[in-house]
Amino acid sequence: MAANKTVPTQASVQEFLDQVDDVGRQQDSVKLIKLFAKATGKKATMWGPAIIGFGLHHYKYVSGREGDQPVVSFSPRKAGISIYGISEALSKLGLEAGDLGKASTSGGCVRVKNLEGIDLPLLAKVAKEAAAILK
Repeated sequence: MAANKTVPTQASVQEFLDQVDDVGRQQDSVKLIKLFAKATGKKATMWGPAIIGFGLHHYKYVSGREGDQPVVSFSPRKAGISIYGISEALSKLGLEAGDLGKASTSGGCVRVKNLEGIDLPLLAKVAKEAAAILK
């Protein structure tokens, strides 16, 4: 069975952010780091080369495949910010990505162009619920 590519690393979150070309995306990333750290009670760490994650959850599928993943995470990408680990919490709270503001879902993640117009207190509530689900 192939090993997971996205694993926690010792890379510096700040050094990664310094390499993000878009200043607005850097600023949004700093806001998300504070929001997710407070919501999960976990420090930001790099997962793979481009994902900032919070906490660690070990999963094991019926198929036998198992691994680790961050409780919640995000990646500042050129087209926007991809947020991972909150889809189940959105569903449990009876919400959709659009309830956060200008957001959509794609491939199990929530995508936002930027944080302008995003309901940050609601996003924090969803992240806190995501952390509670995985405890």
